[in-house]
Amino acid sequence: MTTATFYSASERFFEIVYCFDTLPLSLFNFINSVVGSLFMSILIVAIIQERVSHSKDLQLITNLSKRTYWLSNFIFDLCLCILLCVLLTIVVKVLAS
Repeated sequence: MTTATFYSASERFFEIVYCFDTLPLSLFNFINSVVGSLFMSILIVAIIQERVSHSKDLQLITNLSKRTYWLSNFIFDLCLCILLCVLLTIVVKVLAS
């Protein structure tokens, strides 16, 4: 017959925190979330800069077609996203090993 052991909430918390198996994984998840949030913030900066400087309006005033404007923005965003994905992959691979 087994006896049930009851732990208080603080004892259970410290049992989880002091487990050495979960600490590196938690640290890895924390660093991964920081890198992911930096990834998103870098992508948002270009949109905010366009809103502040009104670069779309300036380009359309100079008779640039809307198709050219959106194509150039798409190519720039795609290149930026690919670059950030490569950097994120490198960071994840380095920290995982």
